[in-house]
Amino acid sequence: MMEELAMVFGSRIVASEDVYPSTLEYRMYQIQTIEEHREAIAVIYDGEREVQREYGKDYHQAIERAKAWIDEQDEMPEEFDLHVEPAIV
Repeated sequence: MMEELAMVFGSRIVASEDVYPSTLEYRMYQIQTIEEHREAIAVIYDGEREVQREYGKDYHQAIERAKAWIDEQDEMPEEFDLHVEPAIV
């Protein structure tokens, strides 16, 4: 079957699933995707140290959950954010 597809589409290989990188960087964190027991996992590293694991039904969902977790960690309270104008009471 794959040989027939390769003949039809030339040298391109057609896959039924989206292809995701095994590692990517997002906001100074490294995300590594793995699969355990048919479940997609995005492992988040801060340097060499694993800091969080996010699970999903597929890699896309696991990566999106990992990015959301990273975004939560990077949120700054308004009292410390220099870009927010102080409220006048």
